[in-house]
Amino acid sequence: MQVRSLGDGSVSHLRNWLDCIRSRKAPNAPMRVGHLAVRAAHIANAALGLGARVRFDERTGSVEKAS
Repeated sequence: MQVRSLGDGSVSHLRNWLDCIRSRKAPNAPMRVGHLAVRAAHIANAALGLGARVRFDERTGSVEKAS
């Protein structure tokens, strides 16, 4: 299944964040979900930057080149 995106979500994400600050309501996504999504992107960026597979240590949060 494919879904066309009409944007990258940045504007709606920022709007939701600002609305939550003003209203003190919960955001659209739980903080843990956002953390896991961003962590996956950071790991992928590390692999791209190194030009190699990487290993993520969940205990320390470190990323290193896989052997």
